[in-house]
Amino acid sequence: MKVKGNILFFLICVIGLFLAGCSFLEDRERVNGLLSDEEDKYSLFITGPLDSITYEILEENNIRNVNTIRVENSLQYVQDRYGALNIVRTPAYVVLNDKVAVYKTYDMEDLFDFLQNNEPTD
Repeated sequence: MKVKGNILFFLICVIGLFLAGCSFLEDRERVNGLLSDEEDKYSLFITGPLDSITYEILEENNIRNVNTIRVENSLQYVQDRYGALNIVRTPAYVVLNDKVAVYKTYDMEDLFDFLQNNEPTD
């Protein structure tokens, strides 16, 4: 009986790890959908008010290295769908290049400083 119990425990662990791995990969694929389409431009993902940052605001702050702005106003939705980004409050700003998320902040001034002083090819 002890052997059957050990085998059952092992199978449950393997199935649990498989399901957790699938969830992680699914989350990663969603984040990949936020990546920049261009090697020399950033993509900006914002969790917060829909009009918090626009291309005009970026231009006024001498920021020209962002090609895509995506905004989601529901923190719960972002946490459920993009858990890998580990966003805990709003507003949140995530900068992505064409491969990975490279910067995250909850402060707009810090975001502007990063975008003004960094290029996706750095």
